[in-house]
Amino acid sequence: MTDVRGDLESIKSVIEELTPFTKKLGVRVVSIAAGEVVLALEPDATNMTGLRSLHPGALFGLAEAAATSMAVAALGSVALAATRQVEISFKRATQAPVRAVCRLAPEEVARLRNELDSDGIADVHLPVVIHDKGGQAVVEARVTMGLRRTDDTIR
Repeated sequence: MTDVRGDLESIKSVIEELTPFTKKLGVRVVSIAAGEVVLALEPDATNMTGLRSLHPGALFGLAEAAATSMAVAALGSVALAATRQVEISFKRATQAPVRAVCRLAPEEVARLRNELDSDGIADVHLPVVIHDKGGQAVVEARVTMGLRRTDDTIR
């Protein structure tokens, strides 16, 4: 397995082309840097409500994709990540393009690596904020990812 930590093109390919759901949603990678992932979603006829605002399901998918991207960017092939829980708050409707931002502090990455080394599993709680082009929060979410060290066998 290739370690994609910090490899924008590999993560971009997974999000934009290889994952059917995010590809169908139209999720795009804006940037991936140490400790921060930014994804974007443009409104179009397939992700809007009947009232012409971005559909809550599309926003949920964007938030989950941002958290998954952050876990992959931070840990690469060291761990497999699976979404376990999402707490989401829809702040306001929007018809504008949106961006999802997910951050993970270096200290938290170090904690996760230590926990994965010692226990083989770990949970990480990733905050995601989706905002419109004016910077107003549209969604706030907390995504809990279950992590499993990749060299562990299923018990």
